[in-house]
Amino acid sequence: MNADSIAKCKREVLRVQAAIKDVERASFEDPTFWITGRKETGALRRASMDLTRALAEMRRP
Repeated sequence: MNADSIAKCKREVLRVQAAIKDVERASFEDPTFWITGRKETGALRRASMDLTRALAEMRRP
């Protein structure tokens, strides 16, 4: 664990939080949101995967 990996995780957490807000906003505005695939949910999935990878890198010796 080093300062760079911690900073990367922090950036990814903020990105996931922003993606969650986008999904919440879009689902509130469109009642059919959960029926169809949307760019907001895809962006959230991708941000989540990137955060997972950053956390794994942080745990490496």
